[in-house]
Amino acid sequence: MRTAGQTLQSRQRDRAPVVRTMVGWQSSGWMLLALGGLGCGASVHAFSDWERGVDLRPTKTFSVARSPLLPRDLTPEQARLVDVVEATTRQELIRKGYREAPRAEAQLLATSHFTERDRIGTKTQDCENYWQDVMYEGALLPGGAVAPCQETVLTTFEEGTLLIDVYDTQRKELVWHGWASAPEPEPGAANTPALLQQATLTILARFPP
Repeated sequence: MRTAGQTLQSRQRDRAPVVRTMVGWQSSGWMLLALGGLGCGASVHAFSDWERGVDLRPTKTFSVARSPLLPRDLTPEQARLVDVVEATTRQELIRKGYREAPRAEAQLLATSHFTERDRIGTKTQDCENYWQDVMYEGALLPGGAVAPCQETVLTTFEEGTLLIDVYDTQRKELVWHGWASAPEPEPGAANTPALLQQATLTILARFPP
């Protein structure tokens, strides 16, 4: 028989974009993988799942811990950006009414990590209109006389995901799981910390109450 935590983890595998973990980060841009839409016009999609029947009222105490899924050899810049996620998580849980406690005493434990995967999208763009440009030599024609020319092409891009997990320390089970995904932007943007903070808040907006 499955435990409650196993049920949640099974749903997590079915719904969440759980893919390869990031072990070979090459620049500070890896943090933007989950945030690019905030700065380039695409939307950041946030989702969550939780163990039904678990008490997550803000009477609980919590602690924020470094996830074991993160690489151990973070660069100073990477560690600073991870700190942004953890500090934002801490502040948001306190704002919701939860009380921070030492890890050994906390009832809830929050961690965060990142994944990435290749995605395929479509892009529609204008193309050369043969009938307008060649047959009619660019002449001004009545509206609708020549249909506009458009073509749709397949594009590939990297999608990154920020994941936040909350564990019940007494039950020793994962009880809440939130994530947000967006296309990867160009690395090295100056507003990376602010974008990362906003993505964290977007995820935790789905956390009780």
